Amino acid sequence: SPPGAASPNSPGSLTPPTVDKDGDSSSRAAFEVQGRRSLGIKLYYKLLENILVAEEARLHQDNFSTLLNHDLFHRSLLAGSMEIIIYSYKMHQYAFPYILRCLEVSPFDFCKLIENIVKHEPTLPKALVAHLGRIEERILESLAWEDKSPLWDLLKAGLPATTPRKLARAPPSQTLMSPARPPLTKMAPGTPAATPTKGSSHSLELFLRKVFLIASLRAQNLCANLNMPSIIFQRLWSALVQVIEHKNELMKGRHLDQLIMSTLYGVCRVSQMQVTFRMIIDKYSTQQQASSKIYRDVLLKSPEEHGDIISFYNDVYIP
Repeated sequence: SPPGAASPNSPGSLTPPTVDKDGDSSSRAAFEVQGRRSLGIKLYYKLLENILVAEEARLHQDNFSTLLNHDLFHRSLLAGSMEIIIYSYKMHQYAFPYILRCLEVSPFDFCKLIENIVKHEPTLPKALVAHLGRIEERILESLAWEDKSPLWDLLKAGLPATTPRKLARAPPSQTLMSPARPPLTKMAPGTPAATPTKGSSHSLELFLRKVFLIASLRAQNLCANLNMPSIIFQRLWSALVQVIEHKNELMKGRHLDQLIMSTLYGVCRVSQMQVTFRMIIDKYSTQQQASSKIYRDVLLKSPEEHGDIISFYNDVYIP
């Protein structure tokens, strides 16, 4: 088994459910799952070889002992390989982020490797690329901001010094992917394969650039649908940068869209625009990623306390 691979009897294995009492369906399901697990491991080795060959050509060296000894890299790559198989074979009982829990990989750490998988497996069908892209968005907008995420340790160490200043001047200009496009941004210079071993500042900066990219595009869309003057978007953007730089604890256990809608409402009130939360929610609901749960079920002051987005704005965001 590859490094980080779960043994057949471990909690990390893909264990099929029992289907009926006679055992035939259960045995057949077990055989199918084991076969697909094997496909995932084969894909893992193929991706690993592709990455190492590409890095050898780029760096003109063949010593990758640091990377190969990095257990998190292997578990993340295996998780990506298994996710491709799970999605391809419509194994809905193992839908994302199931495989991350099995292999004990945080969404934040997995996000670092998604583009590498797409880059180093160019034969992936467009539907699979779109699936991985949507996973990346889910991580950027909410999963990476969960309470136990390693992202918080990096944020405590401080944001990359140049990122907020650059973003305050102008939002990112890249185009957000459509369902058929590759992931959000091109990899920054530096080996994608070596991301786990590079400095944490680089990882955080790349992550934040992507977060600000989707925030910018969603905020622009919201302002356009509300027929807002450009000055409102500019104020919204400056406020979002400040919130994520200085008040990023507001994202803990929450969703990026909750922050965008709340900030837009606050900007509109300060700017004396006649805009209600109902109007913002109605236009937000037309966005592709929108869900009523996002504005109806928002974490308030404790894990046990939830309310709608208006309660969040009044009780948490404003104080």
